[in-house]
Amino acid sequence: MTRHTVLNPATGRFVFKTGVLGQKITKKKKTQRKAKDKKIVKKKIKKNAKPDKRTYITFKTQSAMTTAQDMVDAGFECEKVIAVLAFDGNKKKLLTSRDDGTPYWSSKKAP
Repeated sequence: MTRHTVLNPATGRFVFKTGVLGQKITKKKKTQRKAKDKKIVKKKIKKNAKPDKRTYITFKTQSAMTTAQDMVDAGFECEKVIAVLAFDGNKKKLLTSRDDGTPYWSSKKAP
């Protein structure tokens, strides 16, 4: 096995990484590599981001939460109302309807 070496850019010779000069060269390379990594990072932008057209209603107590049928009777549409349950750790429930048309609060489809 050979010892680990690094190229000295000033002289074109190989020097040992464990030596004083080799440690300076590797340290310099690491800082240059980190600076390049920071420049490459780009933020991802959602191109088709649509505004959220859902209505959020916060219920502070369980007794204050209205039934799904009462929400539909009040004029709210299914799939457009999200209930935020403050009494249950801010869980979210979506107002959906079953196949027969009866509304209910679903926790599976809420974002």
